[in-house]
Amino acid sequence: MNFKGSMTSFRAAEEEASKTKDYRLLGDVNSEIADIYAKTFANKESLDRNLKALAYYRKAGVGDEISDTYLKLGNNYLIRKYYDSTRLYYNRAIEMFSRSKDTAKILYCYSLLMRLYNTNYYEYDVALKTGGEVRSNYRLRKGDDIYYELSYSFAEIGQMDSAKFYYNLFQDNANSYYRSLILQTIINEKEGNLEKAIRYKQISEHYADSIKLAKSASVVREADKAADMAKMDLEEERMEMKVLSILLFAIIIILLALLLSMFLHDSRRNSSELRAKIDSMQSDYQIVVNGMDKHFESLAKLMEVSSRYGDCGNALSKKVISAVQAVERDEGLRKEIYSLANLRSGGLMDRIKSSHPDITEKEMNLISMVYCRFSPMAIGLLLDYKNVQTVYSVKNKIRRKLASTGSLEDYLASESTPV
Repeated sequence: MNFKGSMTSFRAAEEEASKTKDYRLLGDVNSEIADIYAKTFANKESLDRNLKALAYYRKAGVGDEISDTYLKLGNNYLIRKYYDSTRLYYNRAIEMFSRSKDTAKILYCYSLLMRLYNTNYYEYDVALKTGGEVRSNYRLRKGDDIYYELSYSFAEIGQMDSAKFYYNLFQDNANSYYRSLILQTIINEKEGNLEKAIRYKQISEHYADSIKLAKSASVVREADKAADMAKMDLEEERMEMKVLSILLFAIIIILLALLLSMFLHDSRRNSSELRAKIDSMQSDYQIVVNGMDKHFESLAKLMEVSSRYGDCGNALSKKVISAVQAVERDEGLRKEIYSLANLRSGGLMDRIKSSHPDITEKEMNLISMVYCRFSPMAIGLLLDYKNVQTVYSVKNKIRRKLASTGSLEDYLASESTPV
């Protein structure tokens, strides 16, 4: 995931949302930024953003988002070892989820709360009391995390029969193998079976190392996949270059035809007025030429990387990523594409921008690229979307803003007045 690009996009969205006082949107933006910080281990920044999100959600009065944010804040404070705050927000989340009767999230929060009592407060009796209340009020499935915490608590206080009973209920969880090994280690250690405890501990450590290796292998596979996708992007861009070349040629022909038409039909007009129109068309023509020149320059960087590092996976990954980032930073390129679309559509881009202030600048760039028949993959590259599916999602979002019942392409075709 492009964390830097995502962060830039969300901060731009935050700036736009702050102008409209859309508190729910501001809450969503801050929540997404908090998630990015959490994934990059910047927990303090994640905590600050979640607190901002909570404040906006409260102003907007959206309960579901408030309860989810309580849960996130509990996790933030747990990492920072502020255990009282962790307990406070887990309990608030439970209260909110209880109002909406979201049983799955209620049980998840209770399991986190019991884990807090077991591993941070060492209050095993409180954990057991909480688990007992949960069992009385909710129907648990085999493998539920509540059973893990109950088994852990009973093992720590030396009630091994109960620990084994809940262990047997927990181990049916298909995702519980690692924690099952931890419970076996604790149970055997408490029973004095030190040889078995050591063996289970070694197995759990080996399993944890295997997971780390698997994740490393996954990173390598993702890098190779990125290289393959970059090659596909290069092919798409070559096709786009051909299409734009044809468009440029067509525009030149149209401009020449307009000049001839003006000369034949408007010969009686004042020469200064005619010269002004010619200057205007020359200006439009220069917009197109400049845009094409910059586009060709950006594409040349990609093709140079492709030809130089054709079969070298890792090198290609690094070089292509560098070249793609250069294209993503090319603000001038996106402006020229917008100008080209606006010219070809008879000013439709400007009309949409004026009549729909809720459409963002990035969405306007997407509209202009759709009008110029850019492929979804090329649009994703130029606008730094994480995948093609995101492009389709944004297109649908724009279509709804335009109140169009058909596709975005059909709307643009019907509303444009091509020159």
